Amino acid sequence: MTTVFSGSSRSFWKHAAWTMLASSLALLPGLSWSGGGGPGRSGALTLGAENVNDSPLKASNYRQLMRFVPRSDLQIDRVYFGFKLKGARCWDTGDEYGAGDGGTMLVRLVDINASTGLPAAEIASETVNGCTRHNQAKAEVRNETPVLAWAALRASLKAGKMYGLIISNVHPDPARNFFSFNAPIGDATLAGPHGRNELDKDATDALLSLDPREHVAWSEDSGKTWRYGKANGQYPSYMNDHDQAHPATRLPQYGFRLTNGSNVPAQPYYAYSLDCTNCTVAYGNLRVTRSLTEAGGFTAGTAGIGTLTVKNLSTGQESSCTPYQGYGFNQCSLARAVPVQPGQIYSITATGSVELMKMDYSMRLLFPQVGHESADFPGYQPSPRAGTNREDVPSLWAGPLSPLVASDAPPPAWSRQIEAESFTAQQGVQTESCSEGGLDVGRIDTGDWMAYAKVAFPTSGTYRVEYRVASTGGGTLSLDLNAGTLVLGSLAVPATGGAQTWRTVSHTVTINAGTYDVGVYASKGGWNLNWLRFTKL
Repeated sequence: MTTVFSGSSRSFWKHAAWTMLASSLALLPGLSWSGGGGPGRSGALTLGAENVNDSPLKASNYRQLMRFVPRSDLQIDRVYFGFKLKGARCWDTGDEYGAGDGGTMLVRLVDINASTGLPAAEIASETVNGCTRHNQAKAEVRNETPVLAWAALRASLKAGKMYGLIISNVHPDPARNFFSFNAPIGDATLAGPHGRNELDKDATDALLSLDPREHVAWSEDSGKTWRYGKANGQYPSYMNDHDQAHPATRLPQYGFRLTNGSNVPAQPYYAYSLDCTNCTVAYGNLRVTRSLTEAGGFTAGTAGIGTLTVKNLSTGQESSCTPYQGYGFNQCSLARAVPVQPGQIYSITATGSVELMKMDYSMRLLFPQVGHESADFPGYQPSPRAGTNREDVPSLWAGPLSPLVASDAPPPAWSRQIEAESFTAQQGVQTESCSEGGLDVGRIDTGDWMAYAKVAFPTSGTYRVEYRVASTGGGTLSLDLNAGTLVLGSLAVPATGGAQTWRTVSHTVTINAGTYDVGVYASKGGWNLNWLRFTKL
């Protein structure tokens, strides 16, 4: 596998951000997942991404790859995906997401090589004019302007198997006749496995109830090499349209039509353009017993989430907490656990601002049950605000697991936390009092490092490495073994809001069993470290 990170981009949608929510696992029973979710969320699947980015396919060598994993065996004759033609003559004139006659869309359904994650044998394909398909899709959604289209691909799909759609423009003059592939995006530092070529179905930090192996990739050399993460696509993506402090990566959105004629919303998405203040979301049709111990939400601006309250609407038990107030996914531990039994309904309320995710109208027409309390996505507003619908769901969640995904995963086999100040060697750093108690390592400048001797790893395989960091302006760290002889990986340190405002970030690395000197190196300084923790996955 060759992964190339390069290229330039721009973000499109000026006035409305876009997002996507999880699909129903009750509708598509299949895999048992270990969940996902980031550090501090104890396996919760976060519910929210922001913005959409379009990749115009206006050169013959451009390719977009969307990889997905069905959750049950399916007999299909269509695959839906994000598609836009504004600028083509069948929508309006100009040169935006499309141009000319909309180009000639070639969509190939392929197997994915399980060892590389890259396209393998073709299963089915369709070639169709962009405007032709746009007009067909428009007729299916009551003559509204669609932002979803489909490829007519008859196939038998197996649960748990990776598949891919490769989308290209084979028009003789693609520079003047093109369409766009359209995908929601998430903050690159929060996207987890979907920002890389992840092949582990149990990888942590998965977003939106996606299988961790699902993602979107981009090629500008006819599929010889692929770009992932924030380098994905012809134009770079940023949260809040142009927030360059928060680069983003694309996430897949898709759906199917079964051969019996019914539509299956494998990954419906939501659009939003406003904050929701004092909003409540409710989750019904719970399938497993839960003890909810934390809550969280997503905000794309500086407004605070306020106080979060989780309430079992069937028993009246409730508890509250107040998370960190600021940009990103923010969570807090409830003052006491709120137990919920199968069949009960619970709600989450935010007194401050969270993102209100409005179901795209054409998507709602294609998948009409999405967003109802007992249907495809059982998250809804019990009392919708004026101007919104019951399907418009604030980005709120409660842990330790998501509202939808049950986990059969055993607890971690091995975990070790190392206090940052316990280094056995260092260069350039100092210890200081920590607002979370004890000491942290501060004044970390570019080129500084800390080493921790004789750390024993019991088995070979994948480890999640978490770092408790604080930073005013952000930076980058690198993890290595034995004085840099083996570099395991690097990770962006986000701006957390202050030198003593702490946040946990993580990545996954592969380590062979053995005892090593572990090093943390500041590729770009300007951050503090309280601890790091290794967990065998």
